[in-house]
Amino acid sequence: MESLVQIPPEPLDGLLRTQRREQAAEQDSEQQVNEKYGLERDAEGSNEAVCVDKSSSEHCKGDTEGQELANFNEEEDYVSSYLPITCYSILIALGGLVFGYDIGTIGGLVDLPALSARFGDSVQTGPATFSPIVKGALVSVSCLGGFVSGGVAAKLIPVIGMRCTIFVSMLLYALGNTVILLAPSWEVILVARVFNGVCIGLTTITCPMYISEITPIRERGLFTSLNQLFTTVGIVIGALSILFSATRYYPDDISQYQYPLLQGILLSAIGGVAIWLVPESPDWLVKRSKPISKVKKSLGKLRSLPFDDECIINATAKLFDYNFQMNNIHHLDSKNSTSILKGRPKYFQRTLTGVVLLAFQQFTGINYFFFYGITIFENVELKTPYLVPVIFGVVNLIFSGLSVYVISLFDRKVLLIFGSVSLTLLMAAFTAVGTFCEVNFHVTILLIVLSCLFIAVFSMTWGPIAAVVISELYPPRIKVKAMSVCGSSSWIFSFTIALVIPTLTSKIGFALGGVFALFTFLSIFFVHYLVPETKNVSSTRLDRSYETNPSRFGVVLQK
Repeated sequence: MESLVQIPPEPLDGLLRTQRREQAAEQDSEQQVNEKYGLERDAEGSNEAVCVDKSSSEHCKGDTEGQELANFNEEEDYVSSYLPITCYSILIALGGLVFGYDIGTIGGLVDLPALSARFGDSVQTGPATFSPIVKGALVSVSCLGGFVSGGVAAKLIPVIGMRCTIFVSMLLYALGNTVILLAPSWEVILVARVFNGVCIGLTTITCPMYISEITPIRERGLFTSLNQLFTTVGIVIGALSILFSATRYYPDDISQYQYPLLQGILLSAIGGVAIWLVPESPDWLVKRSKPISKVKKSLGKLRSLPFDDECIINATAKLFDYNFQMNNIHHLDSKNSTSILKGRPKYFQRTLTGVVLLAFQQFTGINYFFFYGITIFENVELKTPYLVPVIFGVVNLIFSGLSVYVISLFDRKVLLIFGSVSLTLLMAAFTAVGTFCEVNFHVTILLIVLSCLFIAVFSMTWGPIAAVVISELYPPRIKVKAMSVCGSSSWIFSFTIALVIPTLTSKIGFALGGVFALFTFLSIFFVHYLVPETKNVSSTRLDRSYETNPSRFGVVLQK
């Protein structure tokens, strides 16, 4: 996107040199600092920053074609070693681990005899149980917390940064589980689940965004998918925790439901401590006008380069230059530059695209299996229904691991459309078998196989890809706000689905899968016509495509 104003070189040079002089006493004289960190402009006065000593580093080259400041080329995105940045991405993805653990435990937790006997609201014959509506509320109310987290993230991240935001979310999860341990009634558990929901809502927004900002553009999708991978690991750990509790403790022993809660507190504590080992996002440091030395040190750690390396200096200059341009645009058009409704190019359409994309992700019916796998299969011929979520979790983990490789091979839209077609057919088959076939051992095995195939396809397509596309769809100036809106909307859809599934399952049984199959079929057309390809595409190039595209409803981006 072309700049709305011509930015002269002097403001940037003045800003950088002022901050560099603050470090002169620690490094060299003022003249030496300016010579070492100064910026050059090309002959035409371009806004692009280039390396001062072009021969000092073979891997660092300036822009020669006038590309936008934020669109780093391969040389400028150079990483000396991928080991540190991989470790940092893994530490961030521990937030996804806690999210997955919550998914893996909550469906089985409400079915544990010890919990339902103590807090159940329905007493017919035998021990108390939860009615379908209360069970749905206990599972789904955390989604309301996730909805609230969208607004919280939009206000919190710009002020305290992503690292502190993840730390706060881990504290909230530990607090929620602690309240459940001390709860006198199921109503108090509902309140505690809201705290859990705020935590997982913050992590689903912050973790992929954080990873996306600190990783090179070409490997962005690969590293961002680690968050989804760790979410699947958490699901397996959660399912195994419930299986262990159900088989290890007696139904009248409160340790049966306390063990999974205590383990959740431990995981959140690990995630809260580990996040402080990750450097803060350089983009956030620049936006908060932090000292230039901090920005360089952050970039140096992320790229495994000395902080005074020419590529680090050049990348730092570009971050400040880009931020300077964005601030100018914001001052000239303060009402619209960051407005989702009126911002350009097509901010409202792009945000709506993200909202609908995540809606279709929820309406594939994936939580039908993850939240209520025990409920679905409790009336079929299985001796241990608690084993079903473990099977689902393992399948999810295996194919989510494969997705990290698959994502690097295929375009985002190709995987989404393939997923939509496959998931539609599998859910339709699951519905038909469950509705029209008499339940016996062989039919039960077939249903489980179809469920596992569904989860496998979802784990390689809609599971990680929807989140990756959302993290790549928006320019930096509206990224937090737009992703927060998308995340909040997704939680509303998830809440609605999770709330009604127990009631609808008790009424229409397996026929509920037909509804999910219909929505997944419709997603094929949405992805084809309205979702742009974002793989290896910078936000500035995506801006230009939306700006120049004549279509009122979509954007076709050719790589």
